[in-house]
Amino acid sequence: MSTYHPDELRRLATQAHAQAKPAFVGGIAAGIVTGTLFAYAGMIIFASPYSLIIPGAVVGGIMGVLVGRRKAQALRLQAQMALCQIQIEKNTRRP
Repeated sequence: MSTYHPDELRRLATQAHAQAKPAFVGGIAAGIVTGTLFAYAGMIIFASPYSLIIPGAVVGGIMGVLVGRRKAQALRLQAQMALCQIQIEKNTRRP
């Protein structure tokens, strides 16, 4: 059985909180790339000009914002829950 290490938990919470912004930006980037690839595939299938690329990138970017925001919120929530657990343990520790 391992021992309780509040400093390690605090470090992991800080790390999870720091990963929130890159997760948001990464979600946007992934959405733009995915939307552009789907638009390019549609352009090839329907033999249309490059007019689908920009709307595909925009729609993909919007979806990326939604996914990235959700992932960032989940990481922030995990960090806050870890910090809350540390505080609960500190408040209930016997002297």
